[in-house]
Amino acid sequence: MLSLSATRTPAETAPGEGESTREPAAAIDLEADHAREADHAREADHAREDRPEPTDARDTLARAPIRARSEDDCQGRSVKVATSPAGDMVVCDDVHDRTCEQDLEQLCPVGWGLCSHAQYVTRNDRWSYRVDARTVVAAEIYDRQDGSPAHFVVGPFDDPGTLGADIPLNCGFGSARPQLDGGELDSTAMGGMGCNERHAQALCCAPSPTCGNGVVDSPDEQCDDGNDDDGDACLSSCSWREPGAHGESGRGC
Repeated sequence: MLSLSATRTPAETAPGEGESTREPAAAIDLEADHAREADHAREADHAREDRPEPTDARDTLARAPIRARSEDDCQGRSVKVATSPAGDMVVCDDVHDRTCEQDLEQLCPVGWGLCSHAQYVTRNDRWSYRVDARTVVAAEIYDRQDGSPAHFVVGPFDDPGTLGADIPLNCGFGSARPQLDGGELDSTAMGGMGCNERHAQALCCAPSPTCGNGVVDSPDEQCDDGNDDDGDACLSSCSWREPGAHGESGRGC
């Protein structure tokens, strides 16, 4: 016979008996969320501490490295598009064609000038820069026999192909050269053709080391009168201003 005193109904169960000792899942999840939020807050604090102070654009530019200017950098509105193998000639191009040919020397590197024909044929070995009737480089300004100034040019005459080809002297592109006569600008020497070939690029030469010492002692030189005056018979490039008057024949000269 079963004893009634040995059996308890659920309602009679003693407090605490049969209850789990684990916390509810919802409480555990909430504590984990709080822990993650605390970790994120600490990480954000560390990031703020490590972040550099904000700077404006001017500060950024001021701290940017500045490229040192090279001795053979072109000037003005031009870019250097070619350099000779020896590094003593460069081609400077105003890519927007805003520079008159009479002013091409202004594009040359500081202290450099437009190449004379003698400089060109002496220094151009193995130069592969391509030229033709459209890509024309203009060099020294000579005087034709009629007194009008004109550039020696490489590209449109004698089919050179590249600047590595030796070609005869020419006075191919009529130009202009301001010339003083008694302190006044001599307009008759301007030629009237100094700004109609603005596609021409400047062929620039480093100065000949011995030009200006009064002695013709270099293949670069045809003359040397000891000065850098472009108004006399011997130009500052140590070449004859009027080649034809000194036995130098050439197309248009």
